[in-house]
Amino acid sequence: MSQLRRESREDGFKPFEPKPLPSSAVLAAVRIAGGPDKVAELLGVHRSQVYRWIRARTMARARYQYVETLADLSGVDMRLLGVKGLTSARD
Repeated sequence: MSQLRRESREDGFKPFEPKPLPSSAVLAAVRIAGGPDKVAELLGVHRSQVYRWIRARTMARARYQYVETLADLSGVDMRLLGVKGLTSARD
């Protein structure tokens, strides 16, 4: 660690550290839509279910209705949320 950095931390200064990027499209979609509490309320599911989807990093086993609603709320493509078998109009 450099001398300058060590001194600045002793003074109480904390250098800017950007937040890590969301680790999955599901997490990003939930954050964009307003967070787990808001998403759970809008989808009509328990908050713990939203956290399960985030932990799994996919909504592949979720009802299509929930995936479609979250995609509409967040603007994230449904295919990025882990739904298999969807094709775009261009395919």
